This record gives sequence, structure tokens and C-alpha cells, in this order.
Amino acid sequence: MPDREQAINPGQPAFQAPVVQADQSLLEQAVRERTAQLQAERDEAEATNRAKSELLANIAHELRTPLNCILGFSTLGLQRLESAQLSRLGRYFTQIHQNGQTLLALLNDLLDLAKLEAGKMSFNMQKWDVHMVTTMLIDEFEALLSEQNLTLQYTRPPEPIMALIDSQRFMQMLRNLLSNAVKFSPSGGTITLTATQDQDSFTITVQDCGPGIPEEELELIFDQFAQSHTTEADAGGTGLGLTICRAIVHAHGGQIRAENGLENGAIFTCRLPLA
Repeated sequence: MPDREQAINPGQPAFQAPVVQADQSLLEQAVRERTAQLQAERDEAEATNRAKSELLANIAHELRTPLNCILGFSTLGLQRLESAQLSRLGRYFTQIHQNGQTLLALLNDLLDLAKLEAGKMSFNMQKWDVHMVTTMLIDEFEALLSEQNLTLQYTRPPEPIMALIDSQRFMQMLRNLLSNAVKFSPSGGTITLTATQDQDSFTITVQDCGPGIPEEELELIFDQFAQSHTTEADAGGTGLGLTICRAIVHAHGGQIRAENGLENGAIFTCRLPLA
């Protein structure tokens, strides 16, 4: 009779063992999964911290370089104020002005990034002819392209592209893309800018003739604090411009992507709705 009670009693250890083992296996699996998740989160946090440190170092460098130029040329101007030729003083003031513009651009990027993080970047959407806005921006680059011995080849559709955009933010986005193209293109190269239109959207494409972007960094190039390790050492910069570009494009309801050309160069494509 005891044997029969043992056989039908579910509380006996002989029938508990498989259940305990199964529970233990599930627990061990859950612990492993949680440990892996925590490790991944830790790795991501460490990578973000490293990227922030690199950004701060880049910003310090980008601030120091034009500041040193401003201080250096202003000191020369003061020392030679009475003896220097006007043409030489003019060159000093030109360098001071250009480096001041560089500082202002960096500070504007930092302010825009702060607005982006706080969700306070404002947009004033109106109907604009995209070609007209693009042409105004191209005129800004005429002197820089000549100085760098670069050619800008602009192709647009025969009909006007009328789109609902914030013209200033659109120009800021395109200015960042063209500045990158100039920065990474060697002397004598050609930068291509193309505007196309389909039924309900338009596309802006900028291609440089530089070294391109490593494949493993194409998906990350727009992330905050990110910059291609292949190009940052040679070209400098903070990498904030592309983050801001993506925010502007997304605010217009569009998409932006990066890829490499068949032979060389990076290609940035922005697709935005017409309305």
C-alpha cells in the first residue's frame, strides 16, 4: 500500500526531480540572457562615453585652431600697425575674419545640437522653389571652390521643384553636405550636386571624390558624436553636421542615407516630400 501511495502522490521527491531540473535550466538560461543584455548595455554606454570624450577633444581642437590664428594675426597687426603695408594688414584682417566665421559656425552647430536634444529646433515651412534656394547656396561656395581648386557640377530637372520647406534649415542641411564634400575632396576634383523630382517627392544628391566611408560606419555616420575614423584625422571636424542634417531632413518628413560611389567618394542622398 505505501508503494501505491508513493506512485500516485505528486508531492513525492521522485516526481519532483525532473520539474526542479527543468526550472533550474530555465533559470540558468534567463540569467545568461540577462547577463548578456547587461553586458551589451554596458558596452553601449562605454562606447557612447568614448564617443563623447572624442567629441569634446575634437571640439577643443576645433576651437583652439581658429582662436590661435585670431590671436596670432591680431598680435602681428598690433605690432606692425604703424610700419606694415595696408595690403599686409588686409591679409591679417582677412585671416581673423575667416577664423572668426569658423568659430561662429562651430558654436552654431553646438547650439543647434542643444536645441535638437531638447526638441526645440523650430521650422518655418513655406512653399519654395528648391532650385532657387539651392542656387543661392551654391553662390556661397564660389570662392571656397576656387580656393580649393574644385569644380561643382550641378544638375537639376527642367521644371521648377516647388516644395514645402524651411528654406533656412534646408540651406543649412545642404551647406553641411557641401562643406563635407569640399573638405574630403582632393584639389582638382569634382563635386556633383543633383536635384530630381518624382510624383510626390524630390531628391537631393551630393557626391564628393574623396576616400569614401568605411562600410561598417555607413549606418552610424549620422549618429550623434559619430565621425568616420578614416577621415577625421585628415579633415578634422566634430561630426555634428551630419547629425543636424538628419534632424532637418526628418523634420521635413524625409529620409537621408549615405553610401559609397562605385569608384570613390561618398554619396549623400536626401529624399523629401513636396508637401
